[in-house]
Amino acid sequence: MRETDKVKRLGLELCPSTHISVPGLRKAIANIELERVKCVETGDHVVAIGKVLKFGVNSQRKELPLLSIGPDLAGYKLLARHGIHRIGVININD
Repeated sequence: MRETDKVKRLGLELCPSTHISVPGLRKAIANIELERVKCVETGDHVVAIGKVLKFGVNSQRKELPLLSIGPDLAGYKLLARHGIHRIGVININD
């Protein structure tokens, strides 16, 4: 997959960023521009810690962003669960 232009293959539209060289995704729910501050190895993962330089929400999008939620489901609609992992959205009917 490294040789594949994933943006072109998936038909994604890009938009320019203000503070970084990497473009954003035009139809994303939100775009966040970050400056990498530190990377921490945590077992089989690397956690990237960044400073937010710019955050923007696409007000044209009506989808709710997916969230990784904890065991307390109050205020969330659970969409999927696998072991200890839970994916949901904010429950707008509360």
